Amino acid sequence: MQGQLLPLRPGAHHRVVITRRRQKQPRKRRGAALLIATAYRRAPPSVRIEDCEQDARDMRDALRRHGFSEQQLLLGRSASRPEVLRSLRARMRRAHSVDHVVLFFSGHGVQQRGSAEPDGLDEAIMCDDMLTITDDTLRQELARCAPTCTLLSIFDCCTSGSITDGCRLRDETQGRGVCRLAIAACRDGKTAQQRGGRGVLTQELCRRMRSGRLSVSGLHGCRLAGGQVTSLSGTSGGNRWLPPPLTEAR
Repeated sequence: MQGQLLPLRPGAHHRVVITRRRQKQPRKRRGAALLIATAYRRAPPSVRIEDCEQDARDMRDALRRHGFSEQQLLLGRSASRPEVLRSLRARMRRAHSVDHVVLFFSGHGVQQRGSAEPDGLDEAIMCDDMLTITDDTLRQELARCAPTCTLLSIFDCCTSGSITDGCRLRDETQGRGVCRLAIAACRDGKTAQQRGGRGVLTQELCRRMRSGRLSVSGLHGCRLAGGQVTSLSGTSGGNRWLPPPLTEAR
């Protein structure tokens, strides 16, 4: 803005005082991710999945383009049940510090008895130590996520359809919907598809993230290669759950 004309002394030139307001920089959206994958190298050969860990690395690289600077990889032995739960709880406690949180798992999905569900089965993910984490446990842990950030859970594993039930959350106490989304590789009791030893779901998601913006509407009801179907659940706090790639945001 332009200041007043201030006389220095009689007959002298006038001085103009000009001040400029500092432009407010837009707040940079921040993302964090917890990526879990294991090849089960301590298990019998028939149980091992050699390329799951590479799926997690690919997802890490794709998310990095979207501003996910805080990423934790749990691969191999570090993907034990105690470590997965500890890291998940820590990530949920810190969720208030970021705008977007992604939970990614690539490995075995299983069904186990002892559930109150109609079919008597719980869907669960299998950790590197061959111990499982059920969808009920995941629901409890994910409920700790701050209501101010978007939460996306991706399960590239077999019989993962109901695992996403853990993300059907809504912030009723605050009176508003919160963005809680989940993508499963297949329906309950079905097998997740692979291509060249790699998870088809992960490949497709990474391809879309590398190509540009990824939106909920672009994934909802989308049929992927090999008959694989993405399952989305939860309330939407907006159409786009990922910020644009950094190359587009500049």
